[in-house]
Amino acid sequence: AGDYPIGGDDKAYEPLPAETYQLDYSYQIGQYPVTYRQFQAFLDDGEGYASKKHDWFAGLAADADDRVMREQRYKYSNHPRESVNWYQAVAFCRWYSWRLTGEYLELEAIGKWPVRLPTEQEWEIAARGPQGLFYPYGNTFDATKANVDVTGIGQMSAVGMFPDGVSWCGAYDLSGNVFEWCINPYNAPEGGLRYENMSSNAARGLRGGAFYVRGSSRAASRYDYLPSL
Repeated sequence: AGDYPIGGDDKAYEPLPAETYQLDYSYQIGQYPVTYRQFQAFLDDGEGYASKKHDWFAGLAADADDRVMREQRYKYSNHPRESVNWYQAVAFCRWYSWRLTGEYLELEAIGKWPVRLPTEQEWEIAARGPQGLFYPYGNTFDATKANVDVTGIGQMSAVGMFPDGVSWCGAYDLSGNVFEWCINPYNAPEGGLRYENMSSNAARGLRGGAFYVRGSSRAASRYDYLPSL
């Protein structure tokens, strides 16, 4: 909890308006992006993705096509799990929360799930910290500290491969590698945990950039993407 500068980076792509954001609670964020192996536990669990006992998509606007899981491009256990749409990411969080608590949690109770996607403000605070850095590792771009286009890898990399790019709170890969879903609608960054926004098919916020782009790796950059893509 505390006051954090967010937005306002004029070199970032469509940043939030500049403000000192007053965070009145504490939270944790994953140290690494969810890996292929971690997500595969959801798919392989008899009470997971294909469960007939639990509907992990209940309350979401996902149709039958949105529930079809796409194949990972690079099936390495310690690479980020990609080709996951927003609905599937929320379903994973719901399953993970259930595995931790033993309690099936309704969508209306999203704010009480032990595991959920971050809001854009939470993500940006984790990336920029109390100093409001332009990148998780500082204010000057460094291609040796993240997997972006000019780094030259040309594909995803194992999570945690850039220890010099770690953010102030200890989170890795918040710049480059793979884009990361946020929970809120892109046009409602303050309303991510409201049921009416969770249950809509509005475009969602994406953060962090990816291995094939550079400019969007600035911590304040934000993109919109349909939840079914």
